[in-house]
Amino acid sequence: MIKSLKSFNNKFMVYWLLLPISTFLYSGMFLWIFRKRNSRASTVTSVFTTLLLIALYSHISLFTIIMAVIITSVLGLLTIENAEIFMRIRWGAKKGYIGEKKYNLNETTIDEAAGVLIAAIPIYTIESIFGIKIDFGYFVFLQLTSLTAFRIFDYYKLGIVKWVEDNMNKQSSITIVMDDVVAGLYAMIITMIVAGLSYFIIPANWIIK
Repeated sequence: MIKSLKSFNNKFMVYWLLLPISTFLYSGMFLWIFRKRNSRASTVTSVFTTLLLIALYSHISLFTIIMAVIITSVLGLLTIENAEIFMRIRWGAKKGYIGEKKYNLNETTIDEAAGVLIAAIPIYTIESIFGIKIDFGYFVFLQLTSLTAFRIFDYYKLGIVKWVEDNMNKQSSITIVMDDVVAGLYAMIITMIVAGLSYFIIPANWIIK
C-alpha cells in the first residue's frame, strides 16, 4: 500500500479527501494551529461532536443519531488506515510520523465522533420513545454527561475497552474504531442511568420543555 501510494503525487485528490473524513472535519488536526500534536486531539473531536449535537438541538431524531453512528463507524473503518499512511508520507519529516511506534495517529479521530454519538443515543430516546420534549438546559446537561462518561472510559480504557485494545490487532482500523464504540456503549449506559435518576431528582419544569 505504501509503495503504491508513493507513486502518486502527495496532493492527489483521493487521499486529500480522506483527511476531512478521518479527522472528522479536520477537528483532529485543530491543534496543528498551535503547533501541538498529542492525545488532546481526541478530546477536541469529542467536544466538537458534542457542540454539534447541542447546536442541532431540535433537528436530530433517534433515527438520525443512529444513522450518524453507523456512517461515522463505517467511514472510520474505510478511511483511517489509508489516511494515516498518507499523513506519514506527506508530513512524516515535519511531524515526526516516520518510525513512530504508536499504532495509530492521534489526528484520525472519526472513531471518537462515533463513540460520542453512541453515548448520546439515550438523550434522543427520551423524545422518540416516550414522547417527552426535554428542555434545552437539561438537554445540554445530558450531552455533557455523555461526553464526560465517554472520555473517561476511552481515556482510561476501562472494562472491555482495555481488552479490545490489548487482544485485537492494534494496526487494524477495526480495533481503532471498536475500542471507541465499546467506550461509547459504556457511556451510553451511564447516560441512561443519570437520565433515569435525574428524572426523580430534578423538578419536572426543568426537564420537560
